[in-house]
Order: sequence, then structure tokens, then C-alpha cells
Amino acid sequence: MARAGHPHVGVQGPQREAHGYLLVDEPVDWKMPRVEQIDVIEILAGIAAIAIENAKTYENQVMATNEIALLNDLMTHDINNFNQGIMGYIELLLEDKRLDEGQRRYADRALAQVRNNARLIDNIRKLAKVRMLSDSELVPMDLQKAVTEAITYVTSITPPDRRLNITARCSPTRTS
Repeated sequence: MARAGHPHVGVQGPQREAHGYLLVDEPVDWKMPRVEQIDVIEILAGIAAIAIENAKTYENQVMATNEIALLNDLMTHDINNFNQGIMGYIELLLEDKRLDEGQRRYADRALAQVRNNARLIDNIRKLAKVRMLSDSELVPMDLQKAVTEAITYVTSITPPDRRLNITARCSPTRTS
């Protein structure tokens, strides 16, 4: 509580909104603070206001990041559910013996596109998780191995009637 004879200094934000106040209570020498001392206290009040604003900004940023992550999870989950239904119907269609070769080719392409969509969603989800990691949570990885595995995978799923030309120049390097 403020007592008579004890100065207080307001702690204000950038729009001059009140965050609180600093109460200068019971100086060591029991004398009223000098103007210079009050100036120092006002500087400290300004620093406290900046710290409060920074804390609010940080809290708002964390809340926004968490909300985006939640919405991303919900959206990718729902889209994956829709994709599962589409894939199921296309797979049922492909089992129909009455399909001619052209219809079967179109259904196969539609199924491939839905699978591409599912992979894209999975990659977006992974990217969102990576962006949420702190530097201490990141781990080194062998990029040459990852590129080699990707080339092997793409080569294995490429139809034989498609031409595939991959040029990769990787040289082993050491990381410390």
C-alpha cells in the first residue's frame, strides 16, 4: 500500500496504458529520494514496461503458433479422412471387371493423384512439426543417404514405360 511521503512511479506500455506502478518504500537512509534517484527509478519502470510488453508479445506468439498447429492437425486429419474414402471408392471401381482399359487407366491415375495428395499432406504435417522444433531438438543426418534413398524410391515406383533421368553428384563429407 502506498503511504504518504513515499513516491511511486507508473509502469506504462507503449500506448501509455497502465501496467502497474513501482512503489519506492522505506529508503535505507529514511530520507526522500533525490530527483536523480527518482529518474533512475523511472528508467527502471520503463524497462519493466518493456519486459511486460515483451512477455505479452511472446505469450501471444506462442498462443498463435499453438492455434496454427491445432488447425493444421485438424485440417490434415480431415483431408486424410476424405482421401481414404476417395481411395476406397476408386479401389472398388478398379475391381469391376466391366471397366475397359481406358476407364481403368483413368481410375489408376485418379488413385495416384489421391495418393500424391495424401503424401503432400503428410509432408506438410512433417514440415509443420519441424518448424515447431527448437534448435536443441534438431539432429544431424546424412543427406547423401537420404538423397540415395529418395532416388531408389522414385526409381522403384516409376512405371517402366516412363523415362527417368536422375543426375546426382554427391561426395562424402564429414560433419563435426
